[in-house]
Amino acid sequence: MGSQDSLVQLMKSEGGPDGDGQYHHYQTIWLFALNRMSVASQHAPYNDDAIALAKAIHPRFFDNVESTAPRMYWKIAMDMSRPLVAGEGNTDALDGYVVYSLLAAGAKDPQCLATEIADYRRVIDRKGQHLVSHDMLDLGMSLWLAQWGSAGNSSAQQLGTRCIERFDDIVSTGSLEGSFRRRIAFRDFGAMLGLRCYLADQPKYELQIHQLLEKWEHWMDTQPEDLQAINQVMYAAALIPGAFQKDYFGQELRVETEAISIGFPRILKVG
Repeated sequence: MGSQDSLVQLMKSEGGPDGDGQYHHYQTIWLFALNRMSVASQHAPYNDDAIALAKAIHPRFFDNVESTAPRMYWKIAMDMSRPLVAGEGNTDALDGYVVYSLLAAGAKDPQCLATEIADYRRVIDRKGQHLVSHDMLDLGMSLWLAQWGSAGNSSAQQLGTRCIERFDDIVSTGSLEGSFRRRIAFRDFGAMLGLRCYLADQPKYELQIHQLLEKWEHWMDTQPEDLQAINQVMYAAALIPGAFQKDYFGQELRVETEAISIGFPRILKVG
């Protein structure tokens, strides 16, 4: 695969109902997949491809990247020539920081993405405390990112705790018992994936996850046709998180946090 040549197109048609193009989050998940493949196979070229792709796409998602307070675009054109939206994604900067740090930790030169990681850090500094959303997918993504904090790190634990409290609030309102016809399956599955990654089989939440997944099994066919593929993929990931979980391939690195308001600033080797 020629990562740098292809500028991987992980998106729907730019002319679709919501003008979808290249999502920052889709790109980082592809980078993460290449990194996990490298860890699983112990074959460095997968991570090398991810690093080449990471460098190629990075500046396309930034505005005024050289400034002390750069901004990001969460969605850009398919050819990466222009932004399609002016806003920033809630988790994009932290997502980029963590994933790029994982790539760097698996590289021969751990400083190979230092510039890009510093760019994400400046966005995180500007934005301040990470917003814990009521959106199920956003909540799950935040939990997935929080798991990469080291076990004794209070900041990573603070983010995880805030996310769990928000999930408990959502459950207490009864909204997860509401109409499945008005909900999007993969967004619920994202929350289940994040919970399983962060909590590692705590009985109370495992029961809630099991019950929600079981209910969705009866409603999956009612979802719009264009969501069937992503719903099935996210369902499988929520059912068996596997490589999305830290230590799935054995004890490895952590991304240690100093404070949620400034993100995940350095790699911490474990063991």
